[in-house]
Amino acid sequence: MRPVDLLPDLKTRRREQLTSSMPRLLLLAIVIWVLVLGGVYAWGYLQKQAVLNLLADVQQQVQALEPVAQRVQQVTTLSGRVQHLRQLLQTNTSPSMVPILDLLASRMPEQVVTDSLSIDQNVVQLSCTSNTLEPVGQFYHNLQQTTSIEDVKLSMISSYSQSGAGRASWSGYSFSVTFQYKGDK
Repeated sequence: MRPVDLLPDLKTRRREQLTSSMPRLLLLAIVIWVLVLGGVYAWGYLQKQAVLNLLADVQQQVQALEPVAQRVQQVTTLSGRVQHLRQLLQTNTSPSMVPILDLLASRMPEQVVTDSLSIDQNVVQLSCTSNTLEPVGQFYHNLQQTTSIEDVKLSMISSYSQSGAGRASWSGYSFSVTFQYKGDK
């Protein structure tokens, strides 16, 4: 007779243990796999939320800077206009009317009346009248003594007299003056 082995052999026991623990190992592997996938998904979701939050912050900052950008655009436009005006002022060769008129008013005697005034590239021409010749000479002398004027020319002095029906008659002199205005220097 053969002796009875009450202990199954080691290989058989191991097989039985493996077959009995196989569903547990498979279940454990699935649980670990689900946990890893859940962690990766959660990490991806958190990264996405962080990027979305950062994007929202950047959009708010850009919107906050929009008035500044508009202001900068306005300043740029205005500085361009100022530069254009400065160029116009630098290239402007004709004098301003106000200084010429002020100068003429200060140099003209009361008895001289201006009939017309024309200015063409710093050349001023006046057509005037006066009751006597003395204010004409005084006006010519005053213009010659002015430092902002050069090339004073007095021409076409002529006398005239007018009489009208029912009005008093009067006489005087008409003349024209031409000069070059240099400006205040």
